[in-house]
Amino acid sequence: MTGKWFIKTHQGEELGPFGYSTLLDMLSAPPYSENATLIRPEWRDAWKPALIEIPSLMDIGEQEQAESVVAAMPGEIESPTRSTQLLHIHRSRWALL
Repeated sequence: MTGKWFIKTHQGEELGPFGYSTLLDMLSAPPYSENATLIRPEWRDAWKPALIEIPSLMDIGEQEQAESVVAAMPGEIESPTRSTQLLHIHRSRWALL
């Protein structure tokens, strides 16, 4: 996905143009990692939500969320058995959603 990209924030502010790698860096951190951020390439007039245009951004958010959960409870994850139990709990929560 080469070319120049533009960002429109939830406040209506338009930023850019950016290269694709710069765009990904910006969208992976607040305040641009929010759901209301719109993006568009230079060759398109229509804006799209960043998470729809680049679905892999969701993976970045899930990875950061998982890292913050693990960092929040370091004493609880001491053994492989405990780790496995927490993994099963995590998966069952996803199933309930």
